[in-house]
Amino acid sequence: MNSAADVRTGRQDLEPSRSDAILAAIHDGVYELALDGTIVAFNPGAERLLGYDAASVLGRDAHRLFHLPRDGAPHSPEDCGILEVLETGISYRGSDVFRRRDGQYIDVSLSSAAVLTSHGDIDGVVVVFHDITERLRREQMKDDFFAFAAHEVRNPLSTVVGFTRWLHRRAKSTPERFDADEHAAIESLATEAKRVAATIEVFLDLTRIQSDRLLMDAGDVDVEALVRQEAARLASDNVEAKISVTANGASLVRKVDPDRLRQVVENLMTNAVRYGGAPPRVQVDLLQSEYGLVVKVTDNGSGIREADQPHIFERFYQGARGSGAKKKGLGVGLYIASEIVGRMGGKLTFQTSSAGTCFTLAVPAPPGGPVEIVSHSVGLGHPTVST
Repeated sequence: MNSAADVRTGRQDLEPSRSDAILAAIHDGVYELALDGTIVAFNPGAERLLGYDAASVLGRDAHRLFHLPRDGAPHSPEDCGILEVLETGISYRGSDVFRRRDGQYIDVSLSSAAVLTSHGDIDGVVVVFHDITERLRREQMKDDFFAFAAHEVRNPLSTVVGFTRWLHRRAKSTPERFDADEHAAIESLATEAKRVAATIEVFLDLTRIQSDRLLMDAGDVDVEALVRQEAARLASDNVEAKISVTANGASLVRKVDPDRLRQVVENLMTNAVRYGGAPPRVQVDLLQSEYGLVVKVTDNGSGIREADQPHIFERFYQGARGSGAKKKGLGVGLYIASEIVGRMGGKLTFQTSSAGTCFTLAVPAPPGGPVEIVSHSVGLGHPTVST
């Protein structure tokens, strides 16, 4: 069996028996493809996961044997990351499906790297994979449960929220009918009912994203008016915060989903107030260029810790802003915001320093085409926009 051990160790002098022992000791599946896509190495882990013995697969085309999509059609180089490694030499990591010898499909997480000759030429590709079928099944069960629970709670909660709003309006219109304690209780009830309803919507959004059912209902939106409305609402709820909005005077109308855009803007501005200085100062800038509409939300906080920066847009990640900032919420607001912006064809990025953090939302100009902005970097400043 041809050895792939030198790919892992960088050594060229391993004896076959030693390289075979290394491959046998790896619990994950490992196989190697020659330039023509045929299998030249197949370790015991791959035998266990796929049900084939090595002797029966050597010399056969992996993309006609087990690396097949669920419809059974062979992969082409254009739609297969592994075959692309043979063309480019660039390593590939991702998830895929493999078909076992018994015909069952398994979900796999895999990584692959090119095998190089002593002259640096591509001589094949090594693939390491492991079965994630059960993990994905458990994640799906969890997502289904959240979706079911959220839907079941949403209906009775709608009734509670409706009557709470009615009671709140009545207390406002006829204050003489309620004493101070009753007014305080009604205010608290209205606030908490709104908070629970918002949490339910978050769970529903998470399940929509996971099942790729987060739909957009696009319409012409005056983005400046929308941002100013959100700024005014947030300022009324946070009297200590100073929120400023500036625009460049050009037309800021975009064909987007107004509710989803409002959700993103609200999240960015709320975070800016929450993590801002004392008192919070939030600057919102609306800019228009040939690339599209750019909305920048800048706070005066102490910045995002370096350790947290790569994870800011991850689901359920809760980092701390600066030193001593408290963790709040579920850690999904920026994840959902980035998913929404991505479905608009735009990009959400940030820049941060000890002087504050600037989140930048870019929405492409008509007729479309994604806007690329520089990824997050340390040092507060203006993001570079380019096509």
